[in-house]
Amino acid sequence: MPVSQVNLRQEPAHCAVLPLDDAGPLGFGCYRVSATRSAHAAAMKHALDVGCTLIDTAGNYMDGQSETLVGHVLREWSGPVFTVTKAGYVAPALRRELSALGVPERLLSPRSAESYYSLHVDVLRASLRLSLSRMGVDRIGALLLHNPENARAGASADDVYRHIGAAFEFLEECVARGVIQCYGLSSNSVVAHAGEDESPEVSLPRVLAIATATSGSNAFRILQTPFNLLERDTAAVMPPASTSVVDLGRTAGLTLMANRPLNAFSNGASVRLIGSGEPLGGTEGDIGAFESFRLLIATKLEQSGADHAVYDFPLMRFFRDSWDKIHHPELVDQIFERQVSPFVVALCEGNVSGDMANAVRRLHAACRSQARHRMWHDSADVRARLVAEGLISSDEDLALQACRFPLTQGFQHVLVGMRDAAYVDELSPVLKMS
Repeated sequence: MPVSQVNLRQEPAHCAVLPLDDAGPLGFGCYRVSATRSAHAAAMKHALDVGCTLIDTAGNYMDGQSETLVGHVLREWSGPVFTVTKAGYVAPALRRELSALGVPERLLSPRSAESYYSLHVDVLRASLRLSLSRMGVDRIGALLLHNPENARAGASADDVYRHIGAAFEFLEECVARGVIQCYGLSSNSVVAHAGEDESPEVSLPRVLAIATATSGSNAFRILQTPFNLLERDTAAVMPPASTSVVDLGRTAGLTLMANRPLNAFSNGASVRLIGSGEPLGGTEGDIGAFESFRLLIATKLEQSGADHAVYDFPLMRFFRDSWDKIHHPELVDQIFERQVSPFVVALCEGNVSGDMANAVRRLHAACRSQARHRMWHDSADVRARLVAEGLISSDEDLALQACRFPLTQGFQHVLVGMRDAAYVDELSPVLKMS
């Protein structure tokens, strides 16, 4: 379906697209925000009120609920905003849309039980159409190819770059029709050299050459990549390249956006770059929370006559061994939403008692408290090391310094997941950076 035939709401909620060069340095990242959470909507509205003019989302975030939230907020906002979305991942909602449109399943590469990937133009077209519909707009700032390195599954490097070339031709058509202002890449593994055939890394020189071949006046403008106080490779010269990704991107006139400024990886583990002052969470936790939950599960198994013991279930063994060892409260929330709740509902055949529900809430709270405590201590250890290296100050909030850091290293924008209004206020000084 040509871009001009994309079906939109008759009265788009928001059409004022800010020029990319006028977008502020702090972007509202929508990775885990959802239209189902009123606090997320309040945070986004507050961010716009205090001067945030850049919103970054993707079609697969929360299976489209992130883009739906953007649409809800923009319907009540009259000022111009530069909105970025992404395409490439095929989450369940998009997969249903593709099926309804008759797009062949063979164009999709499986990523997991619920996620697929494709850079095929038919998939990108449907993804953009669905994104615009969710956000209630007829144009956005930019569409990015989302982690194109994932297209390497079962494909050669040449095949991937051919897909990128076809995608750029489609995106140039979108620019010409006024559907998007520009386009770009969001990649977790971009490099500043030609790359190797067997490597999944995305070669920025090759991508820039493809953009030039597509159009001498192409609208390839944005490179988004992880960058933070611990992961700094994109600003360094990494052989066999003779320049850094940051320097190459800036020389080519690209706008650089840093994501994951607060979620770094160190020695194979995730570290949250936040926190100062007193430790978060309890130091002892609530060991009785798991025991209460275990006893209720055992009683339910006995009452149902099931031929299973409590620890026959991997989930129960996990909690027995690791309930107090989870490092991130959001991971705790995901475990309870995706594993604990379905397990309990199935075991209780949909009739969850008040005692069982209370036991689940108590265990959830205990796990979350311990996770916050662990996260704070991990962060404190990293903070001490960064102070010793002279990268940050010991007397200022770590999160604020972490968000400023990419803006001092060649990036024009930093994208942060701000899921409550207090977090927006904490990071609002970044808005004043040029």
